[in-house]
Amino acid sequence: MSGLRLLSIATVLSLLSNFTLAEAQVLARRNELTALLLECSQGVARLEVTSPDGNIFSDLHGDFGTILRSLRFILPQACPDVEKVHVKGTSSGELWFAGAAIPADDNWDFEYLYAPP
Repeated sequence: MSGLRLLSIATVLSLLSNFTLAEAQVLARRNELTALLLECSQGVARLEVTSPDGNIFSDLHGDFGTILRSLRFILPQACPDVEKVHVKGTSSGELWFAGAAIPADDNWDFEYLYAPP
């Protein structure tokens, strides 16, 4: 993914406020990863990607990156008016990854923080 920039911890934490699991919709699965749509409202899609191994979130060229790229095409069907995407990556309930993107022309320019607990 091009254009990846590291976010400050304060920005990432602000993205995660009110980021709780309600009635999640499974959008995609890849190996041991599951992508869930937690919320879609006011143009913002809040996603969670879960994995039994948190280290998977360190590699955006592996399965985690593949599932993120897949979501570019899947998400607009589940959340048609999406203008912003917030993603958290968790393993055993612990946060390992937080990111945000603004979808534009079938491309997501992700800003993210990979932060193992």
